[in-house]
Amino acid sequence: DLAPVDAGDDLLERAAALLERGDAAGAVQCYSQHLEDHPEDAQALIGLGRARLSEGDFVAVQEVVNLVDETSSEYNVAQALLKQIELHHSCAQAGGRAACAQKLLADPDDLDARYQFACCAAAEGDYGDALKEWLEIVQRRKDHGDGAVKDAMVSIFHLLGRNNNIVGEYPRLLHRALY
Repeated sequence: DLAPVDAGDDLLERAAALLERGDAAGAVQCYSQHLEDHPEDAQALIGLGRARLSEGDFVAVQEVVNLVDETSSEYNVAQALLKQIELHHSCAQAGGRAACAQKLLADPDDLDARYQFACCAAAEGDYGDALKEWLEIVQRRKDHGDGAVKDAMVSIFHLLGRNNNIVGEYPRLLHRALY
C-alpha cells in the first residue's frame, strides 16, 4: 500500500533544490507550475518570491508577496522578502558594498556607514556579516535609525527561520542590547 505521490510536493521539493543550487530560473518554473494548480499555496508563493529576489526582479517579488494572506503562517516571511528589497535599495543608494566598506574603514564609528554596509551584505545574501554589523550598531546606540536596525535584523530572523545556524544567538543578543 504505497501512498499516492503528490506531484505538487515533488515540484516544491525540486524547486527548493534548484533554488539552493542557484538555479533561480529553474526554481521559478517549478514554483509557477505548482501555483497553476495551487494558486494560494503560501509556501510556493514564498519560494517563488525568494527565486525572484535572487534574480533581482523586485517588481515580481512584490506581486508574489502581496498574494500571501495575512493569516498565513508564511506572512512574516513574505514581509521579510519585502524588507530585502528595501535593503537592496539602501545598498544601491549608498554606492554598493565596496563604497560602504571604504566609508566604514575611514570611520568605524560612522553608524550610518555601518548600517549601509550591513544592508549591502544582506542584499548579497551574506546574512552573517549583516547581523554582526547591525548588532554592533544596536549595542553602541540602541535607538539608531529609529528602529530600522532592529527591523532589518528581525526580517532576517523571519527570512532564514529561528533554527538557522546563521540566526543562532542573534535574537537573544538583540533582545539583551535593546532591553
